[in-house]
Amino acid sequence: MVGALALLLVVGAACTNQEQAKVEVKDTTPIKIGWLGPLTGDIAAVGTADKLAAELAIKEINDAGGINGRQLTVVYEDGACDAKTDSNAGQKIN
Repeated sequence: MVGALALLLVVGAACTNQEQAKVEVKDTTPIKIGWLGPLTGDIAAVGTADKLAAELAIKEINDAGGINGRQLTVVYEDGACDAKTDSNAGQKIN
């Protein structure tokens, strides 16, 4: 009985995976990503380098067709290496 149940679960899982493979992505709206880092303040050099790396990664992903055909867009916010400014910038990204 246990063996038959296990076989049924394996066959059922295989059928489920095949059905999921047929699903087509129809949403082509851009995927919005928020980036928060110190572009000003004591460690602005770190934040600037990080932003440049993010821009490069986004460009490479978008040039390759995006994610499931959807392009990425980024909202950049400066946290200024300050807790209050970080908090306010994080709220803007939402």
